[in-house]
Amino acid sequence: MVEANSNEAEQLIELKKVTALFDEAKGIMKEVEAAMEKCSFELKSLSDEKSALVKKAEAKKLEIKKLAIQVAKYEKEQVNAERIFASMLQKHAWIESEKEAFGVPGGDYDFEKSDPVEMSSMMKRLKEEQTSLVRVPPFCMFSTLEQDLNLDSHAFVVSLNYIYIAFKFRPRRSTRKLWECSKKQKESARN
Repeated sequence: MVEANSNEAEQLIELKKVTALFDEAKGIMKEVEAAMEKCSFELKSLSDEKSALVKKAEAKKLEIKKLAIQVAKYEKEQVNAERIFASMLQKHAWIESEKEAFGVPGGDYDFEKSDPVEMSSMMKRLKEEQTSLVRVPPFCMFSTLEQDLNLDSHAFVVSLNYIYIAFKFRPRRSTRKLWECSKKQKESARN
């Protein structure tokens, strides 16, 4: 029995060693599991951060594309504006001499003060008024002038002479109109 007891004692010592190793391995396993859980949490956090950064990067890429399109549009508009400006310089020589006055506050070309839309509508209205006006040369209105002023024939002829002298040095076209009007008046007076 001594041998059985010694065998049992060895087994008990062996059991205590295995139990100690098991407890040590169990402790190490708990530490590893805790480290794995911590790593898993960090990995998930990094994964979420990566997803957020990828979304930001995609948003920035989209913004860059939009800006590139806008820059291309502005470059195209600039080229078009330069072409129009060159064309306007060729058509209107006064632009070159007046260029320094453009945008000067309080000047004739103060674009901040004047409203282009309002000026455009005013110009349109003035053009309509201009086309609607009946242009009758003043020398064609002699008969109505004579009636309005109640001039006798002699005073009217003197007035005509002054008007003739005033228009004598006008371009030939105006003189021709004067004679045509006077012929028409003479013909209407005969009828």
